[in-house]
Amino acid sequence: MRHLVIHPARLRGLAESHPLKRALHRARREGDAPPTPWACVLAAAGVGSALSLAALCARGEGLEGTGWLRLDPVALLPNREHLVMAGNAHLQLQPEEAAALAEALEAWSLFPGLCQPHPLRWYLPLEAPVAMETEPWAAVLGGDVRPALPRGAEARRWRARLAEAEMVLFEAPPNRLRRQRGRPTVDSLWLWGEGPLPQAATGFPWSWVAGEGILAKGLAAWAGVPWHSLQTLPGDVGLVVVDDGLAGPPPDAILEAGVVPVGVSFRVSVAGEGVWQIPPRRWWAFWRR
Repeated sequence: MRHLVIHPARLRGLAESHPLKRALHRARREGDAPPTPWACVLAAAGVGSALSLAALCARGEGLEGTGWLRLDPVALLPNREHLVMAGNAHLQLQPEEAAALAEALEAWSLFPGLCQPHPLRWYLPLEAPVAMETEPWAAVLGGDVRPALPRGAEARRWRARLAEAEMVLFEAPPNRLRRQRGRPTVDSLWLWGEGPLPQAATGFPWSWVAGEGILAKGLAAWAGVPWHSLQTLPGDVGLVVVDDGLAGPPPDAILEAGVVPVGVSFRVSVAGEGVWQIPPRRWWAFWRR
């Protein structure tokens, strides 16, 4: 059996004639799904919310260590009453710009040890657990950032450091140059995914994990099972992460290329909407039409 995880917006964007859409019309709903795609991935992996998203992503990037915090560069748009999360995909931040921003922060002793495996994905190693709760910036994309700001016993200290970082980023050379050229700037760093990664999984329910995002790669590495691209899926039991909600969705061509199995039972988790099971006989009934 396979288990597919997909973002509801991605599913709604598929044509009604798409094999997955038509199969779901004939599926049996098993229950509710977690509210976000990344939570669906963890639930399908049988680990609930027990794993640090930052640490899993770091493992997917090939970073050593067990405790991590994401500090992603983001743009914020001022609204009449609050700041709106604009994310970072539109920034098109170059590696040399990211390195210069990190250098400016380090000059003020802010977030030493910052790792940048990608210009838009920054990681801070943690020496000890942090008493703080956070949300990925994807959870508030296009909305007010206030409900998702860090909370908990240590949140005040981290938010104070963020305020310092925002002043440094404003004056950093890459941002000054971007303002001169009328380009969007890096306005803040978004803290999320804090925590350590426990020892390797035991009793992991899947033979492999597939997906184009680093969360799928990190989950496979942590569980000690093979990782596959969505273009090279094997035929046995596996977890297919079509969308983890933390990165851009795969192209339509990849979604068409064997992601939806034919003639076998599979489950589909649609974040915030439900989990459906599609037995082989229902799938074949559709396929013959």
